[in-house]
Amino acid sequence: MGNRHLQNEVSTIFQRITQKITRGMSRVVILIDWSAYHASRFQLLRASLACDGRSLPLMSCVVPSSQTANADVHERFLESLAECFSPGTDVIVITDAGFQGDGFQQLRSRGWTYICRVLGNSLLQCW
Repeated sequence: MGNRHLQNEVSTIFQRITQKITRGMSRVVILIDWSAYHASRFQLLRASLACDGRSLPLMSCVVPSSQTANADVHERFLESLAECFSPGTDVIVITDAGFQGDGFQQLRSRGWTYICRVLGNSLLQCW
């Protein structure tokens, strides 16, 4: 999109739409997924609301493939997503294996519950 002013407002637009959709919900189940985009030169990070057996896209960002699973990208994305929910909303996040390491701490620090698909060589620790 060639409108730079609109580009600066994309995050706010996503947040307002998500606030409208989730208003009054005491619990939300959010699906977060990385996907290859444009011949794998870019990656799409998307948050969707799990609703009635379907996923409703809420928020997306596109980054160069070199930033896939980047902790700073995750942090900015989660900060923006967190502003969408009313205080006290029970947020459950389901992620793919691209969301690892610091991503879990970022989810825990917000008081969110998470479920993640892990890769074959991952070590799990119960606490």
